[in-house]
Amino acid sequence: MSDDRVSVCALADELGVRKQRVFKAIARLGIRTLKSRDESRGNQLVATVSHHESAKLRGAIVREFPSAPEPVGNFYVIQLEPSLDPLRIKFGFTEDFTERLRKHRCSAPFCVPLKRWPSLPAWERSAIDCASAGLVQLHTEIYRADTLESVIARADSFFSVMPNLR
Repeated sequence: MSDDRVSVCALADELGVRKQRVFKAIARLGIRTLKSRDESRGNQLVATVSHHESAKLRGAIVREFPSAPEPVGNFYVIQLEPSLDPLRIKFGFTEDFTERLRKHRCSAPFCVPLKRWPSLPAWERSAIDCASAGLVQLHTEIYRADTLESVIARADSFFSVMPNLR
């Protein structure tokens, strides 16, 4: 990545916010991102902004979220195609489960929620790693379960040791 650009991911990490918050601020401020390869992220193409724009973003985000805690939402497991492929599941996190399920039903109209747990966004990756241990990964957050019960049990176990958010 060029030295005159700052990745959105690095900016989010620096500010201690989710990158979605940075992207929302980018849209509000009318900033255009450019894609650049980032060696520190496996040479992935990442969204970047100029140093000048990153300073504007820092100011806007710090004003808007001076020390805002992470929002509590839900970590969930859904069954994507219960009748055709009952062991294909998806994990995820959302602050609005009803809306997220509605969006999933655009591409998987018969999906069924299996269970959800109160969660912080920062827990999502660890919860997926725990609940999906030993499963075959089909896509980013989509797996083939060994049994639905064992997946739920692993997720229950993970959330049983996390702080109570209720």
